[in-house]
Amino acid sequence: MIIYDSAFPEGTYRPNVMIRIGLFLLTCVITSFAAGLLSLIFSASDIIETPGWLIFLAVLSYAALEMVVRSRQHYQSGVDDALILTVVGLMIAALAMYSKDNYLVVSAVVTVACVLLCLRFANMLMAMGANIALLSFVFFFWLRLEEIGKLTLPFVMMVVSGCVYVFSYRLYAEIKKRYYEDSIKAVQLISLFTFYLSGNYYVVQQLNAVLNGGKLHALPLGAFFWIWTGLVPFIYIAFGLKMKNIILLRGGLILIAAAAFTFRNYYHIMPFEALLCLVGVLLIALAYGAIKYLNTPKHGFTYLEPDEGELMDKLKVESLIVSETAPQAPGGFTHDKPFGGGNFGGGGASSNF
Repeated sequence: MIIYDSAFPEGTYRPNVMIRIGLFLLTCVITSFAAGLLSLIFSASDIIETPGWLIFLAVLSYAALEMVVRSRQHYQSGVDDALILTVVGLMIAALAMYSKDNYLVVSAVVTVACVLLCLRFANMLMAMGANIALLSFVFFFWLRLEEIGKLTLPFVMMVVSGCVYVFSYRLYAEIKKRYYEDSIKAVQLISLFTFYLSGNYYVVQQLNAVLNGGKLHALPLGAFFWIWTGLVPFIYIAFGLKMKNIILLRGGLILIAAAAFTFRNYYHIMPFEALLCLVGVLLIALAYGAIKYLNTPKHGFTYLEPDEGELMDKLKVESLIVSETAPQAPGGFTHDKPFGGGNFGGGGASSNF
């Protein structure tokens, strides 16, 4: 299926989700067999045990990626996704072999590589990878400050995540074309989650235990982290409603569940199954009330269908059904003039048809 869009004037091959998954898996199998075959050919030498061999395979994968994108116009087809992940995976493996346990170098190189691949191929996975790799770089860099780094790490991660979100939000407001729309939205969503998780009580306590030799103890600023855990999701929802921002709104709704699970982990008010049933009933009641309230648009919100629907909404389904079930025959055809036989095997394929 070729998708022609004003944002993609050349026309790109973008199949549906199921075909995309199939092409992704098939490409992974093909690249694995190709890499294995090349490794067997050169198995007699010691080159396949070096990081340079992995870099060589990454270069070949990138060359295949460029060929698929340029000649076949693949965009989010599954083939380009698999090749991009193959390139990044081979680079990470090569860096891990070369720098041993130097996670700082690995995260820095991966950040730059993911940013470049995202800019080149407008790939959402690479945008998310760049965001996570950047946070990993800050994490490992700040831990080098030892005790001060351990104490201030949650706050540093909050600041970095917040800065990334603000930058992506302003970039999205200034962007004129839709090439990087999905990538920027993905960065915003990851930043919102990491901003919250940086101050979540459970996450901070578990991380503090890992950094201090597995000793689990109460946090020095426990009250602050508890307030953060319970309050930030509702702040997301409030700003999402005020700014008509669906990412903030949905992110806040998801993080409410994370806050509930955090409180449930420390305070056993009721059995877990009963808590899930209660929360489910409350959410259903809230959704039903919101649907009934927003049947008539209020304050810029509505339950009605948007003007721009999904791809399936643009298909003339009613016309297809009517044309298939109409009792009359198409114009120009009558039953008193049946098809002829023809003189080429009786199949009606000759000029006498």
